[in-house]
Amino acid sequence: MIAYPKSFRERWEKPSKAEPQEKPTSKESLEVWKALTSEVWELAMSNYYFETWMWQFKKVPAAITRLNKLVNQLHEKKTAEIMENELRIKLDYIKNAKEMLEFAENKIEDTLRTLWAKKRELE
Repeated sequence: MIAYPKSFRERWEKPSKAEPQEKPTSKESLEVWKALTSEVWELAMSNYYFETWMWQFKKVPAAITRLNKLVNQLHEKKTAEIMENELRIKLDYIKNAKEMLEFAENKIEDTLRTLWAKKRELE
């Protein structure tokens, strides 16, 4: 059995309150609708993986705290070098994740601005 994060389970169990959408009628609208459905699916999957990642990521601060306490117990330089290497790898991973999230956030904000402009144009 897969252990899902509590927030994911809560959203999964709650019925969706989505409003019924009008089906497009023109050929162009159908093509846009199909593309939109495909991209929304991609976003939904990324949300699932992000939730799974965050559930694991929440363990990191406690692990780092425990590692910090272990530093005082080190007696060999080689062990300290291994620990340093692992911490540097983790830091690089976190920096890369942060950059990716900032990039995604900017792309979403740009797309929302474009969407809002289009909505005003369509009114």
